[in-house]
Order: sequence, then structure tokens, then C-alpha cells
Amino acid sequence: MRNKEYIKKLTYALDIFLYYSSILSNKGAFFDTEILTKQRIHKFNTKVRDENFYKWLSKMKERLENSIEEFTLIQKFLIENKIDDKIIRLIIADRKVCLARLPNGYARRNLNIKDLFYYVIFHKRNIKDILQLFLIIAPNTFRLKSSKKWYEVEA
Repeated sequence: MRNKEYIKKLTYALDIFLYYSSILSNKGAFFDTEILTKQRIHKFNTKVRDENFYKWLSKMKERLENSIEEFTLIQKFLIENKIDDKIIRLIIADRKVCLARLPNGYARRNLNIKDLFYYVIFHKRNIKDILQLFLIIAPNTFRLKSSKKWYEVEA
């Protein structure tokens, strides 16, 4: 697939794709240090909080699913171009675990042992994040409480 085809399919992780494709171009990239905005807002921002917890939960689920899909596409691009995709694998695993921690068993069936392993590597310096792995097997009421805390923290 050509770069244009990838760009058409990306919204959330477009900047990461552009970074990798510029490295592959052998033409270099221009980095401008001028700050153009204080905060970039797009449809996948999590910091733009809903007043309703259940709307936020639905948006979080959608955001994580889109993130997994887009990073998987970037991973395919890296593999096609024989570039190490380790960091992307770690990000995908992180998003999958975050999705599985949500109430009502969102996507728990899509987790595998490699995802759990990569998640632990990704969060190796943060025991709190590693302990949150237990939420994927916890009863729905615990996952719901945890999600509400997550929602409150983002206020």
C-alpha cells in the first residue's frame, strides 16, 4: 500500500505515521519549534470531557478501538518497510488492555498473552498500571467503579 492510501485511513495517529514515512523517504523532515497552539482538539481527544459518564464511556471505547485499528495499520506499514515495530506493538497492547478494563467486557476476547506481556513491558516502571491488569478479570462492578474514577481524573 502506498503512503497516500495509509494517510486516507488515518486520523488519530496521522502524526506518528508521518514521522515514520519521513524517515523512510530519505529526504529528511523539517521540525519547527514554534508553538502554534496550546491544545489540539480533534474528535478523539479524551481530555474533552462529557458531562455524562456513559457518553464518555462510549467515546472512550470508540477512541480506543480506533487507536488500535490505526496503530495496527501503522504496524503493517512498518513491517512492509522492514522497520522494527516494537514501540507500536507496545502501544497496541496498552490500548487493548485499556479497552478490556472498561465495564461490560469490551473486547476482552481480543486480548492474548502477548498483549499482556507487552503491556507489562510498556508500564514496567508503574506498578499501579500493572496492577490494573487485574481489572480485565474483575467483576463488572469493579470495572465500572474504576472507569468512573478514570472519568473523574480527566475532569
